[in-house]
Amino acid sequence: MVVRAVGDVDLASAPVLRSAIEDAWVPPQPLIVDATQVAFIDSTGLGVLVAAVQRTRSEGGQVAIAVTADRVRKVLTITGLDAFVAVHPTVADALRATETP
Repeated sequence: MVVRAVGDVDLASAPVLRSAIEDAWVPPQPLIVDATQVAFIDSTGLGVLVAAVQRTRSEGGQVAIAVTADRVRKVLTITGLDAFVAVHPTVADALRATETP
């Protein structure tokens, strides 16, 4: 399952992302968050990602995030989220990483 975020993921748009993830993800399939078109993410957006990772893992799923913007990747690194969830440069890489043999 791929959920795409576009633009800024902030206080105004994070609830939309949260809802999209909740509506789209079916356990235990992998969840890919396509953030390749995200230019900015704030703490509210990070909270949505952390909650999605926790929920998905608790129900036996895997999560990966695809990020291209250096600014967004830097936020994931500074906050340590990149140590908590796999971050990939493309959606295709994220999909390959979550495939089950």
